[in-house]
Amino acid sequence: MSGPSLCQRRTVLWIICCTFLLLVLKLPEIILMNYQPGLVPLPRPLISEYTEPPKRCHPKEHIVSIKTHKTAGSTLASIFQRYGMPRNFTFVAPMDSGMTGFGMIKRTKVYQYSKVIKHFGGFDMSVCHGRYNRTELDKLIPNATYVTAIRNPVTHFVSAFNYYKYYEQVHIPFNSKDILSKLFKVNDFWSKIIYGKHQATNGIAHDLNINITGNITEEIRRIDHDFDLIVVSEYFDESLILLKNLLCWEMDDLLYLSVRKHDQTYDYLYNVSDKVKSQILEINSIDAALYEHFNRTFWQKVEAYGPRFRVELAEFRRRLGMLQRECSASLRQHSHNKWGYNEYKILPNDTEHCKKFFIIDDVNTKTSRSDLERKLMLLEYEVTKNQRLEEKKTIKLNVINNATKRVKKKKTLKEKKTESLRPITNARKPVKKIKTLEEKTDNLRVITNATKHVTGNLRVNVNATKRVKTDNLRVITNAKKQVKTNNLRATTNATKQVKINNSRVLTNAAKHVKTGNLKVISTNATKQVKTNNLRVITNVTKHVKTGNLRVITNATKLV
Repeated sequence: MSGPSLCQRRTVLWIICCTFLLLVLKLPEIILMNYQPGLVPLPRPLISEYTEPPKRCHPKEHIVSIKTHKTAGSTLASIFQRYGMPRNFTFVAPMDSGMTGFGMIKRTKVYQYSKVIKHFGGFDMSVCHGRYNRTELDKLIPNATYVTAIRNPVTHFVSAFNYYKYYEQVHIPFNSKDILSKLFKVNDFWSKIIYGKHQATNGIAHDLNINITGNITEEIRRIDHDFDLIVVSEYFDESLILLKNLLCWEMDDLLYLSVRKHDQTYDYLYNVSDKVKSQILEINSIDAALYEHFNRTFWQKVEAYGPRFRVELAEFRRRLGMLQRECSASLRQHSHNKWGYNEYKILPNDTEHCKKFFIIDDVNTKTSRSDLERKLMLLEYEVTKNQRLEEKKTIKLNVINNATKRVKKKKTLKEKKTESLRPITNARKPVKKIKTLEEKTDNLRVITNATKHVTGNLRVNVNATKRVKTDNLRVITNAKKQVKTNNLRATTNATKQVKINNSRVLTNAAKHVKTGNLKVISTNATKQVKTNNLRVITNVTKHVKTGNLRVITNATKLV
């Protein structure tokens, strides 16, 4: 068997040279597209190596996420909605129930704005589509943290081309080759586009309300100053690590599942020629300037985060892989929708943990509107309940006030009667005064007479006591005198009797002496004298005692 011919060798050599030239030409662009300064690949850390740093901040709960079109905005919005809905946050929703976003964000377009401001003081989050309007948003959500997302202008345009079906609007067959190059062959194709026209040229600048005719550098500075974080959709996981640090959330709060993904069977979405890329960048020059600036500042923030950034990113992707493996059954069950997306659906046997990751942001917008209606209904019920209670209180107060008014009327009538009777009472008062004076004088007279009578009684009593005292003294002195006289009489009589008796005894003794019995007589005479004297003395003392007792008893009776 002969070897390959010279012609075959030449064709193989020509193919190798062409591929080499293509690689050389596309290498700078690949480097620019995937430029990540300051990042050195590090080994993936083990599970045990990661430790959550201690929180020194409070989670931020007032957030405005400007949802730019075709920049992974649905995934970012679902993260915010999944965080806020279990915490009973109030979300901004459009007035029209058939819409999931705004044009320019204004208070007049917000559903139940006046009631929310009245009852809650403002909203908690805004994550639906709407053009950036800082003055209106500050009134809707004061002191909020501002977040938005950008994307490479080339892939952003291709995604918009597929979603809004520009090929149908400019009448290009869908299955034709080099469909994007054919689009740019149509003169001013963007002027012929109706649906999604604002995303055909500088769509991100349109969503951020940038004045494309003004000074672009000043506009970019304004956006950089107003927003706390710009998410780069090509580095979505890295952006979420910065978002976690900014909002002071937990890592599990930022896990996600991409519910909508491009169908990779569309080869034209990924085989974009250099000429088409340059044409896309030309008509999206402002978006390209935005991407170039915020892609650079994004990596500056990554470098400022420090070496821990890679550790947290690896841990986040590990948890993300665990979530995807847990919900892998639902990820395989998908349907291809009319916009060229693979849309994943919830299966009946899915866990509750998986189900909450498959809620699309459009559905969340409707549920946030219904939740807001439920909150307002509960509030209105409470308000009406309080109003009824207040009405009952007012009725009771009115009854009490009416009763007090009636009492006051009665008092006023009594006062009027008293006022009308005052002249009569005033005329009667002098007569009463005279009567009272006469009564007082009569009472004084009676009192003076009584006092005089009392003083007379006192005088009588004094005189009586004096007389009694003098009479008693007289009786006592007379008694004493009588006792003395009686005593003297008794003593004198006794002495006389003693003398008589003694003389008789002596005469008798003398007579006996003469007879000779002198000794016997003398002894008998002395004995007779003594006995006679004792009898006389005892009689005298008895007589004196009886006489004195009679005198004293008589004196006491007289007293």
